[in-house]
Amino acid sequence: MTKQSTINAIMRGCQKGDPVSQKALVMECSEMLYTVALRYMRDQFKAQDVLQDSFVRVFKSINTFDEKKGDAKAWMRRIVINTALKELGKKRYTEEFDPVHHDYEGMDPAAVSNLQAEDLLEVVKDLPTMYRKVFNLAVIDGYNHREIAELLGINESTSRSNLTRAKSLLRKNLLKLENQEVWVAAR
Repeated sequence: MTKQSTINAIMRGCQKGDPVSQKALVMECSEMLYTVALRYMRDQFKAQDVLQDSFVRVFKSINTFDEKKGDAKAWMRRIVINTALKELGKKRYTEEFDPVHHDYEGMDPAAVSNLQAEDLLEVVKDLPTMYRKVFNLAVIDGYNHREIAELLGINESTSRSNLTRAKSLLRKNLLKLENQEVWVAAR
């Protein structure tokens, strides 16, 4: 049985209200969905709250899922993303970034290959909230600027400029790490 067919079987059990299937879904998908939540939330505890709220939403709307129309994990990821965005939208964030563009030299490809996923996640988590949201939606989750604009209630041009600024800030922060040799192995 493939991983996808296993998830689909678990989802069908959840649609029937089977508690064993519900537990299996949580056990099977928690780690992947927590990673998604953590990309949006800076704090582990907030990410755990988003994950818990997301599972509540998954189980409340489980009967709307149709395996013929899409992948269960993608469906749940979208719920986590929407839950995280909703949580981030509850607060007014005033984080600003100086929009002056900086010229950065390219990073050494060998240095990038030594970067661990956890290191990159930490650098992304340090982005200002709106940049982090746009970066995650565009680069990691594959949304286009029209979709991002609709989700976040901003203009498409704002989405594009926020992504550009997020990438610029990421480059700057990664170069700082490279210069400090925090995560760079000997070349």
